[in-house]
Amino acid sequence: MRIFVRLGGFETVKPGYSLGVMKDSPTNPALQTTVEGVTFYMEEANVWYLGEKKLHIEFDPGCEDIRMNIV
Repeated sequence: MRIFVRLGGFETVKPGYSLGVMKDSPTNPALQTTVEGVTFYMEEANVWYLGEKKLHIEFDPGCEDIRMNIV
């Protein structure tokens, strides 16, 4: 699952931008982890968005979706 930077949204990290998720295959991943057989990654061209912060991804069973937190 590719995590990418997109225009718009409600993130406070970089006003005017937010993170999106889509099924894709890595080309030039800068960050990558596999959890329960699912690979999550962020391409090198998008890591600027995090700066010195870290991205935490967790599954929210209440809405059956992932939640991304930047800390």
